[in-house]
Amino acid sequence: MEITISDDGPGFEAKDLPYIFERFYKGEKGNLGLGLSISKSVIEKHLGKIFAENSISGAIFTIELPIIQPNTHLDT
Repeated sequence: MEITISDDGPGFEAKDLPYIFERFYKGEKGNLGLGLSISKSVIEKHLGKIFAENSISGAIFTIELPIIQPNTHLDT
Protein backbone atom coordinates (compact mmCIF):
# COMPACT_ATOMS: atom_id res chain seq x y z
CA MET A 1 0.00 0.00 0.00
CA GLU A 2 1.28 3.48 -0.75
CA ILE A 3 0.18 6.62 1.06
CA THR A 4 1.18 10.05 -0.23
CA ILE A 5 0.93 13.17 1.93
CA SER A 6 1.70 16.61 0.56
CA ASP A 7 1.54 20.17 1.77
CA ASP A 8 1.64 23.62 0.25
CA GLY A 9 4.49 24.95 2.38
CA PRO A 10 8.01 25.89 1.35
CA GLY A 11 9.31 22.30 1.42
CA PHE A 12 12.72 21.39 2.80
CA GLU A 13 16.07 22.96 2.20
CA ALA A 14 17.98 20.72 -0.21
CA LYS A 15 20.86 20.43 2.27
CA ASP A 16 18.48 19.23 5.02
CA LEU A 17 16.57 16.63 3.01
CA PRO A 18 19.02 13.71 3.53
CA TYR A 19 18.85 14.18 7.31
CA ILE A 20 15.23 14.99 8.16
CA PHE A 21 14.46 11.52 9.54
CA GLU A 22 17.44 11.54 11.94
CA ARG A 23 16.60 11.93 15.62
CA PHE A 24 17.05 15.52 16.87
CA TYR A 25 17.97 16.86 13.43
CA LYS A 26 16.23 20.14 12.78
CA GLY A 27 16.67 22.64 10.02
CA GLU A 28 16.81 26.37 10.58
CA LYS A 29 13.05 26.56 11.15
CA GLY A 30 12.75 23.30 13.13
CA ASN A 31 11.78 22.90 16.75
CA LEU A 32 12.53 19.56 18.42
CA GLY A 33 13.58 17.27 15.58
CA LEU A 34 11.67 14.24 16.85
CA GLY A 35 8.44 13.96 14.85
CA LEU A 36 9.83 12.57 11.60
CA SER A 37 12.21 10.26 13.45
CA ILE A 38 9.33 8.80 15.45
CA SER A 39 7.20 8.48 12.30
CA LYS A 40 9.98 6.61 10.51
CA SER A 41 10.46 4.26 13.48
CA VAL A 42 6.74 3.39 13.67
CA ILE A 43 6.52 2.83 9.91
CA GLU A 44 9.64 0.61 9.89
CA LYS A 45 8.25 -1.47 12.77
CA HIS A 46 5.34 -2.21 10.43
CA LEU A 47 7.87 -3.30 7.76
CA GLY A 48 7.29 -0.12 5.78
CA LYS A 49 9.37 2.72 4.38
CA ILE A 50 8.97 6.49 4.31
CA PHE A 51 10.47 8.93 1.85
CA ALA A 52 10.38 12.71 1.51
CA GLU A 53 10.94 15.00 -1.44
CA ASN A 54 10.20 18.52 -2.55
CA SER A 55 7.78 19.43 -5.28
CA ILE A 56 6.84 22.74 -6.86
CA SER A 57 3.98 23.09 -4.38
CA GLY A 58 5.71 21.89 -1.17
CA ALA A 59 6.90 18.76 0.60
CA ILE A 60 5.72 15.29 -0.35
CA PHE A 61 5.94 12.26 1.93
CA THR A 62 5.46 8.76 0.56
CA ILE A 63 4.79 5.88 2.94
CA GLU A 64 4.98 2.31 1.70
CA LEU A 65 3.44 -0.43 3.85
CA PRO A 66 3.13 -4.12 3.05
CA ILE A 67 -0.32 -5.60 2.85
CA ILE A 68 -0.45 -8.41 5.41
CA GLN A 69 -2.83 -11.28 4.78
CA PRO A 70 -5.25 -12.22 7.59
CA ASN A 71 -3.74 -14.57 10.19
CA THR A 72 -0.23 -13.50 9.22
CA HIS A 73 1.85 -12.26 12.14
CA LEU A 74 4.78 -9.89 12.04
CA ASP A 75 7.99 -10.97 13.74
CA THR A 76 9.17 -8.42 16.28
